Amino acid sequence: MMRSASAGSRTKTFLWVVLALTAITLVAFALVDYGNFVGYDEWPHAYTASRGSTIYAGRPLSALALFLTYPFTGVNPFASHAVNLGVRLVEAILIYLIMDRLKPRDRALAFLSAALFLVFVVPDWYTILSLQARSDHSGNLLATLATLYLVTRFLEEDGIVWLILALALAAVAVLIREACVPLLGGFAVMVFLSQRKFTRRRIVFVALFLLAVAGASLHYVLPLIGLAPKLYATGLYQDLNPLRMINATWTQFHFAFSQLALGRIDFLAQNRLAEMLTAGVLIVCVVVARHRLPTEPTQDTFAGYALWVTFGIVLAWLGFAAFLPTGLSTALDRVQNLSTIGEAIALASIVRMFSTLPARANFRHAVEATGLALIAILSTSMVSTVQNELYSYNLTWDTEAVFVRSLANLTPQVKENTLFFYVENPDLPETPFLAGFGFQYAMRYLYEDRAVGLIDRDKLWFHDWVISDSGIEITPDPALVATGFVGAKHSRHRWDEIIFIAKDREARVRILEQLPETYYTPERAAQYDPYARIERGFITPRIRELLPPIQSVQPILLP
Repeated sequence: MMRSASAGSRTKTFLWVVLALTAITLVAFALVDYGNFVGYDEWPHAYTASRGSTIYAGRPLSALALFLTYPFTGVNPFASHAVNLGVRLVEAILIYLIMDRLKPRDRALAFLSAALFLVFVVPDWYTILSLQARSDHSGNLLATLATLYLVTRFLEEDGIVWLILALALAAVAVLIREACVPLLGGFAVMVFLSQRKFTRRRIVFVALFLLAVAGASLHYVLPLIGLAPKLYATGLYQDLNPLRMINATWTQFHFAFSQLALGRIDFLAQNRLAEMLTAGVLIVCVVVARHRLPTEPTQDTFAGYALWVTFGIVLAWLGFAAFLPTGLSTALDRVQNLSTIGEAIALASIVRMFSTLPARANFRHAVEATGLALIAILSTSMVSTVQNELYSYNLTWDTEAVFVRSLANLTPQVKENTLFFYVENPDLPETPFLAGFGFQYAMRYLYEDRAVGLIDRDKLWFHDWVISDSGIEITPDPALVATGFVGAKHSRHRWDEIIFIAKDREARVRILEQLPETYYTPERAAQYDPYARIERGFITPRIRELLPPIQSVQPILLP
């Protein structure tokens, strides 16, 4: 295929595109609170990376992204968010490169697809607003997009080098998270068929790529047919019920696009600085990029762009197709990650499609700018929506940090095999940790495997715990052990190895000097001695590195 401009011109154009996308990234997330740390999967991910493992929830490379960045960022929230935004920018650049290859005479569509990908954030805080520890989402999206770009290169140039690289990255993407399988395979087939060049070499190339994707998927498929131990991921599988899958498809598409069409117009009536600023920067970047992008005439019509809308919608469907037979088919906050690729392309194509209707060029540009502004304002509001949802959980990093700092102040180091047992006070807001396993692995991580945590309101993640007169016994589920997850440990804690803690009205930890009534017996109380577990010689390095001293923290007064 002949490229539409010289190599030098393409390089200059590409640099302008990168600058414009960088500006949009910085403005779109300028007012985001980078202190969020929700205490859910972040702590187990951090624990996994600190142990030098890439395995999480049975996925061999699920923690790969955090494993690679952990030595440099640790779990510092700001550094992790900076990495997240850098990854997001690279992903947008890859979308531009992919669309530039697929439609080289319309780089405006390629740029709009990349720009709308940045601002069209269907709520998935795992990818953007959460700590970078959610690397199975961000890492999978990046690896998938890189693979799709390599697929376009080897289909365009019939290059064996591009094929080898695509095979390798496809395997990495699948082993990070299996949800990308339909998107990888479907994209390769659609591009192959659309180019209508059915040579033997290209057929072999596509077949090898599909075999590689299928081979990497065996890790998840074999447990479904009883040829391997059950995994966390395969345990979510339910069935291929067509009606349920159709209903789930409608749910996902409605959730994605109704964010623009329904219930968002009210944002226009408010003083939404971030959204307005993002829309303005987006339009300026589009105007500047229009002068820098090649101005070759295109023959695309309303119907031509409608085909690209269809292409984007199909990609969006492929992005969540793997979830349809699982229990996550209607989990709105976990399924949209890969689908945002197709959704951005579809939205950009819709804008370009309606801009073909006016006869005069100035009117066409006005329609395009208006459409972009509306989408930018409404879609950027999704970032605020996610941010507010995190606030509603009362799980910001600052709140959690007060809790953990105060614990470190009371127990800077503990003896081996200590169990922190958190007892909730029903009169106070819940602990900063969303679930038991968040607290469990926070203690494992911060005290470097000398301690583990337990919350009395729910079970640990894939663990059971039993209380007896001799103490507390924690047993991991055999299915979790089979995944190779590093934190799956059996442990016993005598009553003299347990520290019961609670939270006061300032969100600080207090040690309970007596056993709570629920767990009290005279025999147990005679053994309970929490202060005997505390070593005051030094503060554990991870706490000292991650958290400033407790004395510098202003109390957070809770209702």
